Amino acid sequence: YMLFFVQPFLVGDYIQLDDPNQILIVEKVGLLTTHFHSLDGYAVFLRNSNLARSKISNWRLGDRPSMEICFGVNWDTTQED
Repeated sequence: YMLFFVQPFLVGDYIQLDDPNQILIVEKVGLLTTHFHSLDGYAVFLRNSNLARSKISNWRLGDRPSMEICFGVNWDTTQED
């Protein structure tokens, strides 16, 4: 119940749990569970008791996390391409 009343994150916040590669967007904070969706579109439901034991990094609205995208280009590629 603590997460519901303390509210360390709000609907719309981007949070990162123990896994640095998983960023979740908060959809609904309930008494027992919190609903998220991942950046790749999956619905995620977590028990608040589990969340209370996790390390949570939170980005409020307007302070979105950035992504680094690496890609390669063939040496034969022209500048126009």
